[in-house]
Amino acid sequence: MGRIKRTFDHSFKLKVCQNIDAGAKTVVDICKEYQLQRAIVERWFQLYVSGELEKKAGNREAEMEREMQKLQAKIGELTMQNDALKKLQTLKIDPKNESSFRITSKHLDQYRKPVPPLKLPPPATITVKKVNR
Repeated sequence: MGRIKRTFDHSFKLKVCQNIDAGAKTVVDICKEYQLQRAIVERWFQLYVSGELEKKAGNREAEMEREMQKLQAKIGELTMQNDALKKLQTLKIDPKNESSFRITSKHLDQYRKPVPPLKLPPPATITVKKVNR
């Protein structure tokens, strides 16, 4: 039969490390009491001393973080669309009013430019040399 992997929550690890730090129990006593390996308890204590034994974000918190990031991205997208629509509103063209068009019949001539003639390269010439045999 295989081993069963036990998991320990943050509060248990913290309680064990605080007992060791306060001198209430030794590492050996805790290992015997909770049937733990000495290396595991020592690793927890090293993390506790260095301040890295922090409570990890639970599944619910991580899920909420992801949801918040999605919502912030959506807010950014909608803000950009809103700004674009506001700009479009200022450029709104009234089909009944000819002066609202960018190019009107009144000043169309200033936008007309003569088309330059098409410049083609000179036609290729083929020269054939006769070979005497």
